[in-house]
Amino acid sequence: MEILKIVGKRVRARRLSLGMSQEALAERAGLHYTYIGQIERGEKNASIETMVKLCGALDITLETLFEKMGDGGEKEDSIPLKSYALFCQQPLQKQRLLWELLCAAVRLYE
Repeated sequence: MEILKIVGKRVRARRLSLGMSQEALAERAGLHYTYIGQIERGEKNASIETMVKLCGALDITLETLFEKMGDGGEKEDSIPLKSYALFCQQPLQKQRLLWELLCAAVRLYE
């Protein structure tokens, strides 16, 4: 998957996990809501300045947004990437519960 689509999916997942609309994110970041949609669909290559604004509005770091990207080890349909995207779409309380369940499942198979 191309990097713009991966970034877009991550922005969307984080926005949804915060319960924000594209309009609300755009307002917080000082951007237009149609631009947010274009970024989320991987149609626009946002500048570093724009990504800093987005990360600030999403309350995450650039490092977090771009982690595990471009290392060649992850493919679009990999289980870790799909799990990460699904996990990020959940509210914080549910993320904690899912983490505890995952840890318990791993312990069962050790």
